[in-house]
Amino acid sequence: MTKNTKVFYRIFFDESCHLKNDLSSVMTVGYIKVPDLEYSYLFNRLKKIKEQNQYFYELKWNKVIKSQMSFYKELIDFFFETNLTFRCTKVLHKQRLTNDFYYYAIYYALNPMNEKDTEYGVFLDIKDSRSGEKLKKIAEIFNNKNKGNSPFRFFKHIHSEDNLFIELADFFIGAVNYKTRLRYKDKELKAPSPVKLEIIEYLERKSGYLLDSKTPIITKEKKFNLFEFSPTKNYHK
Repeated sequence: MTKNTKVFYRIFFDESCHLKNDLSSVMTVGYIKVPDLEYSYLFNRLKKIKEQNQYFYELKWNKVIKSQMSFYKELIDFFFETNLTFRCTKVLHKQRLTNDFYYYAIYYALNPMNEKDTEYGVFLDIKDSRSGEKLKKIAEIFNNKNKGNSPFRFFKHIHSEDNLFIELADFFIGAVNYKTRLRYKDKELKAPSPVKLEIIEYLERKSGYLLDSKTPIITKEKKFNLFEFSPTKNYHK
């Protein structure tokens, strides 16, 4: 396969509880991977699902409501019926991280992408005024790790409300983060939300994995991959 015929994927990346000094001990970062050749088709299908359910707002995990449960389950069904894939990295005890903890959380999420003759374009949700600086740092890390031959063609920031796949990534990552924080009895969480628990139960049933666990490495799971990282005290790169 020549360089001009490399397979290209769009990666829509999001994060949850990414601030180091918030009250949560668990940080999750992850993405939805979309085959570029199917992008328009899948985007339009996702858009149609929202329209048919009269859901005209940005999809956010923190704003799920009981009356839209059938819509949430239809989104999950859509994911498992298509060639979309999901990977999430859970960073436990994130307060132990120092220095460039944010960038290396992203690195651990994206690093397994070493498929032959494949390139990627990564879209990240804009979080703050330092987004441009962070973007440059992320690209630099991957370029250095790959000795100037990074498979990542570009890293680009977009607003979450501007892309449905960023919204879907937020939805899945939020579910993983919530279940994992319940497991570790996160002090920031109040009484468990029945709505969120129902979504989580459905997602676990469809994926075959508990969201507060990790997918066994031996299975080489690609469709719905959960990775867990627990740094030692004062971990840094």
